[in-house]
Amino acid sequence: MFRYNDALRHAERRLVFDVEGLRRLAAQSVDRSPADVVNLSKLAEGGFNRSFLITLRDGFQMVARIPYPAMVPKYYAVASEVATMDFLRSSWLPTPKVYGYSPESDNAAGTEYIFMEFVRGTKLSDVWLGLGEQEVISVLFLSPLAEACTIHKT
Repeated sequence: MFRYNDALRHAERRLVFDVEGLRRLAAQSVDRSPADVVNLSKLAEGGFNRSFLITLRDGFQMVARIPYPAMVPKYYAVASEVATMDFLRSSWLPTPKVYGYSPESDNAAGTEYIFMEFVRGTKLSDVWLGLGEQEVISVLFLSPLAEACTIHKT
């Protein structure tokens, strides 16, 4: 595989933060003690965020999303993502509940973050290529917001 500016791409994604601080903040976001956090493991890496799965002593799980340093302006990206999820949930679209977030790095973790509900299920990316035309259309256009998002011809 050909990699263009591989060292630069890795440097852009290098993320240094206080793991113990993130654990404390995660526990606080759901009114728990930091001692209740029994595991924090990397869940996934996307184009804009790194995600971690946080597991508490009673089995409760949540996701921590941290934007990459190259994501700018991080403040607005984090705040906008939280606002968008809240708006979609208020429109009856299933989106993860946000437990807490910080659009600034001035916190115990030393980075911006979003703590959200961990939702189990099949990822759309795992089934997308096997969907038929009508299924793709229903995913793209048949939501409670479809009417508001449709351009009406007069």
